[in-house]
Amino acid sequence: MATLDAICDVLGVSAVTVGNLVKSGVVVKRAPGDYDGAQSCKNYIAHLRRRADAPSLVAARTRLAEERAAMAAIDRQMRTGEVIDVAHVEQVWTAIMSAVRTRALALPSKCAARVGMAKTTSEVAAILRAEVYDMLTELSQADVVTADEPAGSAPSLA
Repeated sequence: MATLDAICDVLGVSAVTVGNLVKSGVVVKRAPGDYDGAQSCKNYIAHLRRRADAPSLVAARTRLAEERAAMAAIDRQMRTGEVIDVAHVEQVWTAIMSAVRTRALALPSKCAARVGMAKTTSEVAAILRAEVYDMLTELSQADVVTADEPAGSAPSLA
């Protein structure tokens, strides 16, 4: 048998809080002014544990603030050029590889006449080597057109 004052004292809460705990089934009330102290203490401890395990509004706000800070950091890094958009990188590399492919596929027709007139394999190798070097030099000096393009157009080598 425990009185209201005893329950308030043991749990460290006010009489109004005990009333709310009675309504929620945490504090066990036998009769007016008579409470089951032992069971009420056990229930109250379980109640506090459940509340501690539940995600709190403060924790949710903290996560939201952390996420906003992370997004702001990424935005800042993108504006300063420390981080770039993956889709943009993919577009640039696609343009580069397309130009390399086009130039490489043009080599046979570009070299055919001269190779046909070559008398030795070393002459053929020299012709092909010179053309490959020319192609690579040309590609290395080309500019990739990207940032200020109209929407929907893909980057290309200029």
